[in-house]
Amino acid sequence: MAPRGSQRSGFTLIELLVVIAIIAILVGLLLPAVQKVRQSAGISQSHNNLKQIVLAMHSYQNANGGLPGYYSSKMDYTYTMSGTSYVGYKYRGEGTQTFLSSLLPFLEQGMLADSPKGRQISLSAPGTVPFYDYDYGYSYGFSGTPMKMFVSPIDPTVGANGTASGGGVTSYWTNASAFPYYSMQSTSYINPPSSGYSSSSSSSGTQATLAASFPDGASQTIALAESFGAPVYSTSPTSVAPQYWGNQNYAYFTTTTNYTRAWDMTKSTGTNVLINSSWSSHPVGMVDGSVRNVSKSVSPTTWLMAIKPDDGQPNPNDW
Repeated sequence: MAPRGSQRSGFTLIELLVVIAIIAILVGLLLPAVQKVRQSAGISQSHNNLKQIVLAMHSYQNANGGLPGYYSSKMDYTYTMSGTSYVGYKYRGEGTQTFLSSLLPFLEQGMLADSPKGRQISLSAPGTVPFYDYDYGYSYGFSGTPMKMFVSPIDPTVGANGTASGGGVTSYWTNASAFPYYSMQSTSYINPPSSGYSSSSSSSGTQATLAASFPDGASQTIALAESFGAPVYSTSPTSVAPQYWGNQNYAYFTTTTNYTRAWDMTKSTGTNVLINSSWSSHPVGMVDGSVRNVSKSVSPTTWLMAIKPDDGQPNPNDW
């Protein structure tokens, strides 16, 4: 028997259950607030990512006299001749690039841009005929390279390391209607025959410029929009479509092909994405460098007007 006057220590079972219940209630009350704070921080980071990317695009314009395309190709070809036979091939240039890979040197990623990952390099042994000397850009090599700046922190389809399905993907899709494809190439010859092998240069497509390509205004035209880095399509069987930032076949939208509002992922063929965002708005980076949230309920008509750089109309009120 306990001595008279001794104090009871510890909790009874009922008291313990009451404490646990109070803690559970507090957690239930705090969890939504914590999630809201995390989402708000993620959106702020996404805004910053978009702003840095668009500012890098402006730096690209200053350095190159034009803007990157959603896909572009710049090559210089030099051929060494012996009579009418080709005995040497030398290829140089930026090569094939996506919008984002073009901006790497302006995002403090010059070493990555010049690394073997992003280049096609081949050099024949001395005395080999024909002789090959290749050293040019090739953005496909970045397909397995994650870039934290190219991924939204609140993208539910991308892992924390910035990869999906083993590849480096992006949550930021390029407006291909504002930054169309273009190519530039030059051809020259060493020791050519007397005729028929004239050096030349050619181009196709149109390289956009800040001064001439946005008559509606840079603040009225989308440059990039936050979307999904690895959307899941309702095909049979269900498939994931990683949006590799180094591959020109992915992560873009236009007024006529692929997608309407970027986060809808509604293809013109009627194939719909299975994962849809529950957020009420999505960040978009405008050509002038500003970033804003666009309501998820914005009409497709308004969205298309914001994609077009030259439709001659101001964006409607639901923008």
